[in-house]
Amino acid sequence: MLSMIDTFEMLKKYKLNLAPYSIVDNLEDALSQAKKLGYPVVMKAISSKVSHKTEYGVVRTNLMDDEDVEEAWRIILKKLKKHKIKFEQILIQKQMKGYELIIGGKKDEQFGQMIIFGLGGIYVEVFKDISARICSITEEDARHMIKEIKAHPILAGYRGTKPADEKSLINALIQTNKLLINEDPEELDLNPLFVDDTGYYIVDARVVLSKGDNSVRKF
Repeated sequence: MLSMIDTFEMLKKYKLNLAPYSIVDNLEDALSQAKKLGYPVVMKAISSKVSHKTEYGVVRTNLMDDEDVEEAWRIILKKLKKHKIKFEQILIQKQMKGYELIIGGKKDEQFGQMIIFGLGGIYVEVFKDISARICSITEEDARHMIKEIKAHPILAGYRGTKPADEKSLINALIQTNKLLINEDPEELDLNPLFVDDTGYYIVDARVVLSKGDNSVRKF
């Protein structure tokens, strides 16, 4: 599996929008970068040993000021020590708002690369509200994928709420499609991806390289 840093670099290569972030290795820089990004922020431990960070308690959200950042820093280090995980770096990320979605990919032995779209975050496992296509897809395919999920009426604007920016979601699907074809990973998850009426931002991502591919990717 690609490291978080390499994963983010891959997404940048394909012009996929990431939530504003900074990577630090000490509390002083964490405080400085949190102010620069603007509160509220999220903090996550970057570790090659941890893929599901929330299960280890090394993700802290809704940090509203310097005091929250200092407390989150202490908690994350304490959790890492408890689980005997070496401290590496910390990701400071602007906390985003909007609808939580997922764009994903999986390499099928018969059909090749598949791309999915649907509700993200914790809702992936609960509602399983997704649409899927075999790559490569067109803009029209992407538009149909968005409209196929049961939650589409919410994304379209429900009872006066602002609709999600469909054009940006179509672009995200097309760019992810290019990534899947060109990089040929075993799995890819952009989850959660937050979208509102102004556009989308990817908050977390996971890329599993093809089996047997132990090369170091440079982007």
